[in-house]
Amino acid sequence: MKFAPATQWLPNRNRLPSTSTIAPHILLLVMQILALAAPPIRLRRSISVILIILLIIPSFLNSPFTSDIGAMQPWSLMWPNWLSEISHIMFSEPDQDVSASFWHTKSLNFKVNKKCSFSMLKIPWAMTLLVNLRGVRWNFQVRNIPV
Repeated sequence: MKFAPATQWLPNRNRLPSTSTIAPHILLLVMQILALAAPPIRLRRSISVILIILLIIPSFLNSPFTSDIGAMQPWSLMWPNWLSEISHIMFSEPDQDVSASFWHTKSLNFKVNKKCSFSMLKIPWAMTLLVNLRGVRWNFQVRNIPV
């Protein structure tokens, strides 16, 4: 059994300069928020998922967009949010707004409905749903896990 030389396991301190851009990552984040805040139009679910997947591809192909690991790490760890977003869109009630399927249990989010698409109530609701993967204090909260 052959092992690699120890020099291959040393940290890579000499990073090559990046030639890509952060734009696909930011567009993907904005698309996720807009997909949740969109009104329940026909084919919204299919269009949203296709656009998210089409933005995931350049996000992976253009990585890394920087040689600074601290700046790159949050963007490289967004894949659980992408999967969560796709599941929220795909498993919401058909022909209804996403807010009809997912609601915050102790908040004013009960006011969020399909009539307020892209409003000042809906965008913060979408951002909160996007970053809350475990569903703490939401109707899809994972049971038996400490808060």
